[in-house]
Amino acid sequence: MKQYFKLSWTTNEKKNAFIKDFIINENLRNDIINGISIINKESPLATLSGLNANKPDILVGGAVFPIVSEKFRNEFTEKFTQDIQFIEFLPITFKNENFTSKYYLMNILKNINCFDFEKSEYTKLPIDIFPDQQDLIFSIEKLQFKYEKINNRNIFRMSEKSTDIYLSEEFKKFITNNEYKGFAFEEI
Repeated sequence: MKQYFKLSWTTNEKKNAFIKDFIINENLRNDIINGISIINKESPLATLSGLNANKPDILVGGAVFPIVSEKFRNEFTEKFTQDIQFIEFLPITFKNENFTSKYYLMNILKNINCFDFEKSEYTKLPIDIFPDQQDLIFSIEKLQFKYEKINNRNIFRMSEKSTDIYLSEEFKKFITNNEYKGFAFEEI
């Protein structure tokens, strides 16, 4: 059974450049969170802050949207060929005139219904505000997966809480061994 981590990112005490403004339309946002293809959609717009700072391999500021460097994208697609069917990359358009680095919104496709309601500790969305969304999770204190549903994927979103991204220990090692900048991980 694989070990998984929740993906996070850091500005490294503001030593890394980060996204100040991220402009994304509501339909694109919903498609990404729901694991739907965006490959033929218009690129989101972003403004980068800290242009003279380090250029990390994942940019902070895109909320639940991992925005990764071209280098990371290329090496990921070479290494994780079994997962590439579940990932697509949409180029980000930066409003900064003098910023030429290429970054991509990494869209994780086909969310997995793998949350173990019996073994996890969690809070559902408030029923008085979200009566039709009681199958979704508001917060998780202790997370357990139904591992057979994950089917050995190295990166995925859960259907039950699709704003979070999870990655395998193998994926985490790939990131740390290659010293990609800006990534952080939360143990589950």
